Amino acid sequence: MMDARSAAPSFPGTGVDACEVCGADALGLGTCVACGSGSADALVFVERSTRRADRRGIEAWLVEATGGVVGRDAARDVAEGRRPMVGLPAAAARRVSGALTGRGIPVAVVPGGRAWSRTPVGFVALLGLIVGTGVYAGAAAAPWLAGLSVLFAALLGLAAHRRLAEPVWAPAAGHALALPEAAEREVRATLLRLGDGRARRFLRDLAAVSAALVTPDRGPAGAESRAGVVELLHLACDASVDLEQLDASLVVLERQGTAVGRGERLEDAIGRATESRDAIVRRFEEALASLGRLQAASVEAPRRLSELASELAADARRRREAWEEVRKLVG
Repeated sequence: MMDARSAAPSFPGTGVDACEVCGADALGLGTCVACGSGSADALVFVERSTRRADRRGIEAWLVEATGGVVGRDAARDVAEGRRPMVGLPAAAARRVSGALTGRGIPVAVVPGGRAWSRTPVGFVALLGLIVGTGVYAGAAAAPWLAGLSVLFAALLGLAAHRRLAEPVWAPAAGHALALPEAAEREVRATLLRLGDGRARRFLRDLAAVSAALVTPDRGPAGAESRAGVVELLHLACDASVDLEQLDASLVVLERQGTAVGRGERLEDAIGRATESRDAIVRRFEEALASLGRLQAASVEAPRRLSELASELAADARRRREAWEEVRKLVG
């Protein structure tokens, strides 16, 4: 939490900054809330500053950045820590937390199912007082007062929980990737899950090239390609997650091998994981090259899309086996 000695917050730029998934990010968080809200499982709360000027700055920023969609009262609730600012997938919420904390705006990431943990102590005490008073009055005079007090406290608690679980900024996501709806949802969610790195770049590039194959101006050929694009991108989403996991795990395994020396089991695991990782990279590179050529060969698109999907699917089991072995060694 910021105190009187902390540096003043540095707010992200207001207006619309670029989101590499959909092209817009009103809050400039580096992670687009419109893209992430559909699969949100974590809430981002601003920790209340002891400095009034900091709290007023956060209010003004939220109101201005959202064009007034977030009103002054809702923005004040965010600055006071009473309501979540946004809801995002857990990985994206952690990235936002790091970005805002680095700007002097401490935040807390809370799982969606634990929003109640942000209930103020004073409010909990008030609910206890209501129930206690009702039970005492019921025992002394009218028994129905005990039940009424419990019901009233429960309704108050439910209303408070609903507010704690409802972000003030939850814009609707559009179809900015220009993909079939099923593929749009899955690619968007996977891009938000992935960290910065080649896995994310491969998937983003593959989605962009695939979108060009199903545009309305391609007529019947575009319509015939839709099913193949959906299947290919579904498998590509899985492959990109596998690639990121293998990349990260191989770094850990290499470090372990340097520190303690490589045993036969570790050597074999590193070899299989490296082979699987390199195979994914080749598949992505081949798919991107093939899709680029297909933009000028509409008739061949459906057949080649099916072939690319089959090639990605054929590697899936080997990737999973390599990842499981690596995961056990990494712990």
